[in-house]
Amino acid sequence: MQEDDFNDIRAEYSEMLTSKLLTSKNGQSSRKFLTFTIDANSYKQAKPKLLNV
Repeated sequence: MQEDDFNDIRAEYSEMLTSKLLTSKNGQSSRKFLTFTIDANSYKQAKPKLLNV
């Protein structure tokens, strides 16, 4: 805070940021990936196997 006419705006913005930090993940999203392998000698052999999985 500073001694000027913008303290009300600073207080409101600070409160908004604090509540956002406490209730969410800072706007971050997460992704989860599942990785698996298949035994094949080429892409042409692997593709039908993967389609059946």
